[in-house]
Amino acid sequence: MKAGDVLVPQFHQKNVKSFTYTKTGSTSDSEIDAISGATITTKAVTNAVNGSLLAFHDYVQGGAGNE
Repeated sequence: MKAGDVLVPQFHQKNVKSFTYTKTGSTSDSEIDAISGATITTKAVTNAVNGSLLAFHDYVQGGAGNE
């Protein structure tokens, strides 16, 4: 199993401001199921996606880096 095959579909077409990961099963669009034995990978991917979302929202709202 490749992490991308499991994680990427969980982020697809979700309209949220940020994501969290859970080891107990997601119950909302903003929750991502952690991969058993790969919690660090799940956390890293979730943090990377959240950072990208933050940068995107800042860009769309005309943040300081867009002058």
